Amino acid sequence: MCYEQVGKEMDRLIAEKLMGWQVKKTVGSDGAEEWWIPQKVACIVKAPWSGMVFMWNPSTDVKAAWDVVEKLRQMGWLVRVQAMPDGILPSGKPAPAYIATGVYIKGHSSDDRSEIEKYVCSDFNGYGTTAPEAICRLALEILCN
Repeated sequence: MCYEQVGKEMDRLIAEKLMGWQVKKTVGSDGAEEWWIPQKVACIVKAPWSGMVFMWNPSTDVKAAWDVVEKLRQMGWLVRVQAMPDGILPSGKPAPAYIATGVYIKGHSSDDRSEIEKYVCSDFNGYGTTAPEAICRLALEILCN
């Protein structure tokens, strides 16, 4: 589950495992597939004559990816997304274009960032060529651990 390719399967995992939505699939008599999420109306539609249409696709759409960030935040995660200039880490090593870092902070309600390290319980990273991909990979890493 942690190493899914960007696209429909990653989006489905995020919808089901993180957001808690039930994804339902129906196939019409014309061969069209519809994937429904009751809370979001339609998630994924595949029709033989038109290819794929994604309506909630957090692995490729930054607006939908921000739903993922908000869900993680509600769960107690501090999420930071960084764009790495030229794909180089501060150490000089190659890096993906985007890194999403999630830090779980337990029992900390203050905005005083100097105190945060005392409360950190765990942290994970997600990497990607786009910010939405990095955010979704972070979410999957959190779910896998």
